[in-house]
Amino acid sequence: MKALSLMPGRHRRCSNTPSFFGLGEMMNVPGILNGNPEACSKVAAALNLDKPVDGHAPLCSGADLEAYARAGIRTDHECTTSSKLRERISLGMYVSISEGSLARNRLPLIENLIADLSRRCSFCTDDRHLADTLERGNINGMLAMAVEAGIHPVDAVRMATLNTAECNGLQDRGVSAPGRRADLLLLDNLDDFSPLAVWTKGRLVARNGSLVIDAPKQKPGFLADTVRIAPVTAESFDFQARQGMPG
Repeated sequence: MKALSLMPGRHRRCSNTPSFFGLGEMMNVPGILNGNPEACSKVAAALNLDKPVDGHAPLCSGADLEAYARAGIRTDHECTTSSKLRERISLGMYVSISEGSLARNRLPLIENLIADLSRRCSFCTDDRHLADTLERGNINGMLAMAVEAGIHPVDAVRMATLNTAECNGLQDRGVSAPGRRADLLLLDNLDDFSPLAVWTKGRLVARNGSLVIDAPKQKPGFLADTVRIAPVTAESFDFQARQGMPG
């Protein structure tokens, strides 16, 4: 099921907008490997603007993975084994170690991650329900899991900050340094990574789990009336059986 299809003309227009960050989850691996014009033009539109292209290639390996990376795909978050992680890093890719609400099989990957590979790794939460985010945290929850699994806290924090920024071309953040954007967390331990305070662009926005600023209550107009579905009635669940169907 597709949420949206970006055809060549449309994705070129999107890529020229100031809010265009990059191309996420290039899942059409066969299209890239076979030179499909539509798939390749999407990647080219991002690369021509020096924007990152995020990958999604759980079954890709060997020569196919080399071609996929050569096409400009920078990351993959679908690694489930150490061998796949090493293979991607050996090709110059970054690996985003992900945990979702259903896919919770990345702990062995973290447990076997050695320090010299962590520099090419980051974290992400993929398909995680909001209730899980409230209970388990977001990237801070991934940090806690990594440290508990044996990753040194400094390596884990680097994966969540500097590595992520460098991978995605965010040169203005990811490290506390002059001239960089001051997005900061204040922590009192390196176990659960629950922030005591949060700064965004140098401005204190939250303390002890509560906002200390007035968040805008007005919803952007472009979000209104965007989901339009027909009324659901009992007849909506009628199913017309065809001749020869079992049962």
